[in-house]
Amino acid sequence: MIIMKKRILFFPQNNEHILNMNPVLEEMQKAGFTCDYLDTRAVYKQKLEFNTKYPLIKLPFPNLKNSFYHLSSIQRINYIRSVRKIIKSLAKEYDLFVFGNDGAIQRLLNYYAKKEDKPSVMILDGLVGSNKYSYRDVLLFSKEKVKDVKIKAVESLKHFISKFFSGSSISPYMPSTIGSSNLNAIYTIGDFSKSYLEGHKHKATEVFSYGLPRMREHFLNKDIFFIPKKPKSICFITSAYKWHNLEHFHNSQIQDILLIEECIDEMFPDDDQVKLYVKLHPRECLEDYVLFKNSKRIQLVLREPLVETFENYNVLFSNISTCIVEGVNKGITVHSVLINFPYWKFKNGFLSDSSIQKVFTKKGLSSTIKKGLVKQKVSYNTVEDNVFLSEMTINSVEHISKSIIGLANY
Repeated sequence: MIIMKKRILFFPQNNEHILNMNPVLEEMQKAGFTCDYLDTRAVYKQKLEFNTKYPLIKLPFPNLKNSFYHLSSIQRINYIRSVRKIIKSLAKEYDLFVFGNDGAIQRLLNYYAKKEDKPSVMILDGLVGSNKYSYRDVLLFSKEKVKDVKIKAVESLKHFISKFFSGSSISPYMPSTIGSSNLNAIYTIGDFSKSYLEGHKHKATEVFSYGLPRMREHFLNKDIFFIPKKPKSICFITSAYKWHNLEHFHNSQIQDILLIEECIDEMFPDDDQVKLYVKLHPRECLEDYVLFKNSKRIQLVLREPLVETFENYNVLFSNISTCIVEGVNKGITVHSVLINFPYWKFKNGFLSDSSIQKVFTKKGLSSTIKKGLVKQKVSYNTVEDNVFLSEMTINSVEHISKSIIGLANY
């Protein structure tokens, strides 16, 4: 009697997903499973760095000019319908599915997998739960109450729809809240993300705070300080707001970058060596920052890994990006600039943590830049009781793999 090896499909959407999945895939192979990566570059237009030693499955997905997430609602629905046969065949071919997030196409695959009584899990990269606010907050703090009530109502409706239709055939075509699919298990970076998901997860889903495999190096690197590779440097790390259809936040982000440039010009009018580097998010387009193209002070940075960003610059800024928390985990301060952003929308999220340095005024911005530039070396911070990064991170690969093996052999 021939016993067939169980087959596991890894479904990454961006490169961080691959970094988390690689060591887990290796463990699953050691345990005797056949593992494949699904090549999704034709769908999401992300630069995915697959290692050639891992099997890669390329399917005849309809090629898109731009990312799936840049399609209109009707175009997305049509695209999902066009790939149903491909996705259905995957559900029959494999025995377990590992996702990096639970977007529309992932939910379609999960739907067919569950019809075949096959398990699915998600290694959820990064932090979730940045904005937590109530209608009361809108009434007390908003300067555009009607607009923000509508935004809050849409978010509440999206949350309800996501939970109500979770696991149904309609779910892939509907708006969703991350982590609300009827997955068997979700593995998070830490307790903060776990507690957020517990509030809206599917009743059948278990959530584990095992940490992320790609974050293990934070526990191995014990340097006390570093010398920035780019002297007299300030870096603003952007977020892909347009990717998420948050045009108003993108505009606020641009205003804060211009404000930082203004502060530098006022403090160092004759020093052209003081530069503002704007590191673009991997899912952003250069065209969205064309206004900085000819600036003598601003330099745009593309395709720089975040781990290198942390080592390159004297002073780091962002708005509400999860890179701020990645900085906390690494012992690096990434200041949250909240001058043009409505802090009241995020005051109950991860920004409320005292370990995160926040800037609310132009004066505070100038002071932060001045203090940061006089340092020739930057000391790493030590943060105790870090709710963002699980203490189990160093053994995350073993814990996640053991959980998946248990589901696969059930």
